[in-house]
Amino acid sequence: MIDAHTIEVLEFDKVREIVSGYTISALGRERVAALAPLDNVGNIREELSRVAEFLELVSFGDPLPIRGIKDVRSALERCSVEGAMLEPQDFLDLGDTLGVIRKLTAYFASHREKYPLLTRLAKELEAHPEMEATIGRVVDPGGEVKDSASKALRQIRRDIEARRASLRSELDALLKRLPDQVVRERLVTLRNGRYVIPIRENQRGRVEGIVHDQSQSGATVFVEPLTTLERNNQIRQLELAEQREIGRILRELTTKIRDIRESLMAGMRTLGELDVLYAKASYGANFKSIAPKLNEQGCTRIIEGRHPLLCVRYRQEGHEEDVVPLDIEVGAAFDTLLITGPNAGGKTVALKTMGLLTLMVLSGLPIPAGEKTEIAVYRGIYADIGDEQSIENDLSTFSSRARRLARICRNADSDTLVLLVEIGSSTDPDEGSALAMAALEHLTRRGVRTIATTHHGRLKAFAHEHARIENGSMQFDRETLRPSFRFRPGIPGSSYALEIAERLGMPSEIIERATTYAGTDARQLEDLIGELERVRQEYETKSRRLEHAISEHERLSAEYEEKVRGVKEEVRAIREAALRESGKQLSKANALIERTVADIRSRNADRASIVEAKTAIAKATQKVKQRRKALQQAKTETKPIHEVAVGDWVWAERFGGRVRVIAAKKASGKIQIQVGHAKVWIRLSDITKVEKGGGQRSEVGGQRPRASYVGGNWGREVGPSISVRGMTLDEALPKVDQYLDDAYLARLGQVVIIHGKGTGVLREHVGALLRRDPRVKSHRLGEWNEGGNGVTIVEMAV
Repeated sequence: MIDAHTIEVLEFDKVREIVSGYTISALGRERVAALAPLDNVGNIREELSRVAEFLELVSFGDPLPIRGIKDVRSALERCSVEGAMLEPQDFLDLGDTLGVIRKLTAYFASHREKYPLLTRLAKELEAHPEMEATIGRVVDPGGEVKDSASKALRQIRRDIEARRASLRSELDALLKRLPDQVVRERLVTLRNGRYVIPIRENQRGRVEGIVHDQSQSGATVFVEPLTTLERNNQIRQLELAEQREIGRILRELTTKIRDIRESLMAGMRTLGELDVLYAKASYGANFKSIAPKLNEQGCTRIIEGRHPLLCVRYRQEGHEEDVVPLDIEVGAAFDTLLITGPNAGGKTVALKTMGLLTLMVLSGLPIPAGEKTEIAVYRGIYADIGDEQSIENDLSTFSSRARRLARICRNADSDTLVLLVEIGSSTDPDEGSALAMAALEHLTRRGVRTIATTHHGRLKAFAHEHARIENGSMQFDRETLRPSFRFRPGIPGSSYALEIAERLGMPSEIIERATTYAGTDARQLEDLIGELERVRQEYETKSRRLEHAISEHERLSAEYEEKVRGVKEEVRAIREAALRESGKQLSKANALIERTVADIRSRNADRASIVEAKTAIAKATQKVKQRRKALQQAKTETKPIHEVAVGDWVWAERFGGRVRVIAAKKASGKIQIQVGHAKVWIRLSDITKVEKGGGQRSEVGGQRPRASYVGGNWGREVGPSISVRGMTLDEALPKVDQYLDDAYLARLGQVVIIHGKGTGVLREHVGALLRRDPRVKSHRLGEWNEGGNGVTIVEMAV
């Protein structure tokens, strides 16, 4: 069993309050207030599965049309009596709720495959669009019955309004005729449902009629003139007729509601369930929670679990990220976990986190934890936490806790989770630790899953020697003497009582004396535990750094691969365009041949002229074909390379063609290439063909051999082209100027400036720079097979 005491000390009621804040209606709030652990694993699993679907819905799905639910259970109860009449406000609430039911049934009908469990639950909802429409025709949003509710009501109200208008006109005329000393204010008003006029009290004899009211000061009386008495009576009779008609309409509508009452009662129960699920999922989404896996073998494994109440408190304070996640388990390799460590180091919070998260899952609530978390299904949970001294029952702290421990030892079994804070405390340390060992041994022998905290040193050794009991501790920084609140399994922890006392201002002579009293063996054991913890922290720090480095490497590698794919795709697209263009030019050349031959023949040219023309055209055609063949070879020659040597020329698409290998690492499969001024390491998989040897680089793909020059003590290799595509004018023009200087000194005869086509602004400014540059002999835009007007060919004045 899970008793009320355990639910109280684990503060499950506060979790209920938090979840209740996410409900839509009183139906949901009532159900959340009654949340408790469910009775069997099937019900728990079904509820968690529904919550998981709802978590997906509120996190990623379309908004659920659930808002607008009203608690109409009272109205449904009242309408069950024959002849009952509901009020207009009841019908307004019923109309709103019917609207929610209609929208929900439509929503789940269109999402049945995505949310099958919720759709199955929503099948209990029965829409009544006709009744919803009828209510809308009868009652307006202000809670008044509409004129359109019946023809009779419309006519009555028209008559009332006409008679009121006539009566007001008659009273206005009377007020105008009366002198100022008689009339207090020339205003027709209502008193007791009758139209009256304000007359000075000392002049009321001047107007014959009935006094219906008097002002607070007594200076004014409100008189209904006898001349209008009959008209007022007629209006009153019409008003009574109006009320009778309204009553008839509402009773008739109540009867219709009675006919669908059972359907609506079932719908209200389903709406209540959906409201609770919505609240659970909304809470879960807000605190990054999951619906964890259930473990039926009694093993609970919490990964990155956070205490729900700490999450709320830290969020309110603006630093929710400071909640330290907990990794803890019990029930697999061991049944009992003994947590040691410093005071205020997080032992009790860790134990409470385990207990509260377990309670939440058994109640069908999502928990703030990692995806791999598993929660065992316990039949009972017992918690003994903190000072439970009872003045009323004349029990000391120890007596109270001993009584509860005895009850736990009697009732706990293998389906039970037991949580014990500072077991064996509040009494003589030797006897307390002996009692604690015996109790833990008893619980472990019965297969009870137990988590206990302690400061008793004897228990650490006891846990180490027992096969089914495991030590654990809360991490502590010995340098800063502050806890980190991180749980460390497998290693007992020191209490650091003397160190903490010294940090808090305890005189050094007292600390020294206490160290003496503590004994050498005890201090050596504590020092050994502290050193183990220090080494472990150092190892974990290095491990985290390594994991971060590996993660960063993988990220950069993926980013690099993505960029390479992008460049390859761009190169492929350019080549495809060039092939298409060359095909067009070849077709044009063939057409030119035919036209030229026909022209020559038409002029009766001799055979020698025809042969000479054909030869010239054949050469031009052959040149186009050779260029097309080169492009196709560059596209198709993609054999993988497994070995290269320094000095080889290789084809690297991402760098625009052939480049030279200047270094190689066989072990890693990487080579270093020279690209302009830069030396770049690439993989063998980034190249496609090899030319052995270190001969002069031939012209490939429109590129010319590079040249170099020496000036002073440094040398610079200059390529046959420079690309300034995508640069601004401020970036591009200085680079072009520097490149012309390098090319001039390297005595390059011809160079290419690649500026792209774009809007033409960069091309025009480059041209202007070249026209006034004395290092330039001439320049022109490229031919179609050189890059067109996206490049400028420059003849250098060398």
